[in-house]
Amino acid sequence: MLATRAPVAYSAEHTEAAFLTGAVLDHVDAADEPWFVHAAYIRPHPPFVAPEPYASMYDPADVPDPVRAETFEAEGAVHPVL
Repeated sequence: MLATRAPVAYSAEHTEAAFLTGAVLDHVDAADEPWFVHAAYIRPHPPFVAPEPYASMYDPADVPDPVRAETFEAEGAVHPVL
């Protein structure tokens, strides 16, 4: 999968992360007894895209390359999703 700098066609307010954050905050605000929340954010990975202003927040030239295994097979052996 290739990373891209192009922003998505929707605003940050319409992302899964914004929805999840809003739902968690609603739950916390409504709680009248002890509570626990596990919020699992999956974006922007995949598909490696983000809405503005996040899409252009960092210059890719300033970000170091990821540390990779020597071969594709060795990298794939690290995790079943790879």
